[in-house]
Amino acid sequence: MTSPKTNLSDLNLSDEADHGSKMSVLHPVNRTPLIAADGEPVTLTLVGTESDIYINTVNKNRDDNIEELRRRAKFSSAADDYKGAKLLAKCTLGWHGIPKGWLDGSKDEDVAEFSYDNAVMLYNNRGVRWLREQADEYIADRSNFLKASSKT
Repeated sequence: MTSPKTNLSDLNLSDEADHGSKMSVLHPVNRTPLIAADGEPVTLTLVGTESDIYINTVNKNRDDNIEELRRRAKFSSAADDYKGAKLLAKCTLGWHGIPKGWLDGSKDEDVAEFSYDNAVMLYNNRGVRWLREQADEYIADRSNFLKASSKT
């Protein structure tokens, strides 16, 4: 069985990964798309692992880790986890329908304004750890950043 001809130049994912892709936020248990108060889907716009943002941030984290080892700084798994939240925040270009309560753990249903700092709070909130896992999986899935013509 032969597969359809692929335009090999479409497999350079960096442009699509840099522009980002909208991820529909899914319910953590039944995996159905969540709907915001305005009737639109709750979404995150994320860059992929081939994006300059992702690669540069990962490289900076590695350099920082090496420097910490050189200084014989103590390793902290909590600090490493926080670096993961900051990496995802850098990879988030925007969102729609994220409630303030997901940032601070409250019951506030008002929509949170997107900012890097708010994204760090979102991904660092253990109450919505499931969202962080969805975002991690989404940015790692290269098919989310392929041009439509090369997905077939």
